[in-house]
Amino acid sequence: MIRRKLDMTIIKVRNWMYRKEEDLNPNAGLATIEIVLLCLVSVAIVVVFRGKITTILNTIFGKISDKVNGF
Repeated sequence: MIRRKLDMTIIKVRNWMYRKEEDLNPNAGLATIEIVLLCLVSVAIVVVFRGKITTILNTIFGKISDKVNGF
């Protein structure tokens, strides 16, 4: 019985603290949406320009290999 009352009190305090945090920062979920959208846009750009990115990286690493082998 005492354990149950203590658990309920802890839950009430947590809920109260959570509500107070939302009152202080009403845009708390906005950062999550921005991060998800940035990730989606980044993945879309990589998918669209995959061939060009591969070509550029191969060229860069080829030049690096040539210069290393030249020493």
